[in-house]
Amino acid sequence: MATTPFGMSPATPSAAARTADTRQIKACLAAGGHAPLTCRTAQKKVHAAEESISVAEARLGELAVAQDEAVATVARALIGDGLPRSNPFAAFGPLAPGALMALPVSEGAKAIHQLVAAIERGTAASTATLQATQAAEKAACAVDQALAQLDTLQAAAREARQTRDALAQTWAAAVAALKLTRRGSSPISVNLTDD
Repeated sequence: MATTPFGMSPATPSAAARTADTRQIKACLAAGGHAPLTCRTAQKKVHAAEESISVAEARLGELAVAQDEAVATVARALIGDGLPRSNPFAAFGPLAPGALMALPVSEGAKAIHQLVAAIERGTAASTATLQATQAAEKAACAVDQALAQLDTLQAAAREARQTRDALAQTWAAAVAALKLTRRGSSPISVNLTDD
C-alpha cells in the first residue's frame, strides 16, 4: 500500500472525513457564510456615509465664510448710515461684528437672525443696509439648512456603523464557533439570528 509523504495511507483522510460529524460546521457556515460579503457591504456604506459628512462639512465651511462676509457687509452698510465704526451693531444687540463672526457657526446664524430682525424693526436703515441684512439672513438660513443636513448625515453614519458592528460581531461569533468545532470542542451556543 502506498503512503503519502507524511506516512498516512491515502484512504485515511477521506475515511476520517466520512466519519466526522460536520453538522455543527455546516450550521456555522450557514449562519455566518454570507457575513464577510455583508460586512464588506456594510463597511462600504459606512465609508460612503463618512464621505458624505466630509462633503457636507466642507460645504458648511464655505457657507460659514459667506455668513461672515455678509456680517461684514451689514456692518459696512450701517457705518454708511452713520452708526459708530467701533460697533455698528451696538444699537441692535450686544455683539460687535468681530464677536459675531467669532461665534460657532450655529450660534452665529442665530445671532444673525436676531440682528436682522432688530435692524429691520428700526426705521433709519437705508436701502443698502436692508439689502445687506437680507443677504445676511439668506446666508444664515443656508447655514441652518447645512447644519440640519449634517445632523441627518451624522445620524445615518451612526446607524451604518452600528449595523456594521453588529454584523462583525455575528461573523466573529460564527468564526469562533467554527474554530471550536474544528478543534473538537463543543462550541458555545451562539445566537446568530436577529431577535
